[in-house]
Amino acid sequence: LEARLAKHPDDGMGQEVIAKLYLAVGRADEAAAAYAKALELLGETPQRREDYGEALVAAANGVVTADARAAFETTLRADPSRPKARYYLGLAAEQAGDGNRAVEIFSKLVAEAPNAPWAAAVRARLAALGAASPSPGAGAAAEIAALPPADRDAAIRGMVDQLAARLARDGHDAEGWLKLVRSYVVMNETDKARAALLDARRSLAEDSAALARLDDLARELGLGGS
Repeated sequence: LEARLAKHPDDGMGQEVIAKLYLAVGRADEAAAAYAKALELLGETPQRREDYGEALVAAANGVVTADARAAFETTLRADPSRPKARYYLGLAAEQAGDGNRAVEIFSKLVAEAPNAPWAAAVRARLAALGAASPSPGAGAAAEIAALPPADRDAAIRGMVDQLAARLARDGHDAEGWLKLVRSYVVMNETDKARAALLDARRSLAEDSAALARLDDLARELGLGGS
């Protein structure tokens, strides 16, 4: 295929095929160049622009560069539902130090498709960000993310259970309720998330600002409004 493209570089489909092959074998710079050529020859599609962005990230050793970010933003303007582009924009937010934005993006992805093949990877990012725990420090979050999957899940479960127990004793912590609801969604336990929302609304019934935040979170995570 390389030899054929050397003779016929304007074969757009060939450029797209070889871009996928390059990326699969770790030749990310060449993959990005081939995707750029395919975009030039074949035109824009969300898939093609998204794949180009992914190749740029791989070429930058996992860093979502400005060009990669632009590729994913272009993808989502054409098709806002694409999970890969959304994931990489979440990663970009994380790398830029905007952990709250990253958690928001990753949580929505998991809430919308909890059983998708990529959901475990997104949950791992959330664990690294401490999204499913009562705010561990950066060191603790890194230790949790480095655990084997079963141990990581057990550690997260333990912290979520501790948070739930604390809120059962004293339910006047709006931030705690928001974290608990989000944590249950991350763990694919939507029934518990809805139950926690009900408990939170009862506990915070006199706090209109907190209730509004709970309603916003419920809509964000697909749990319904008040």
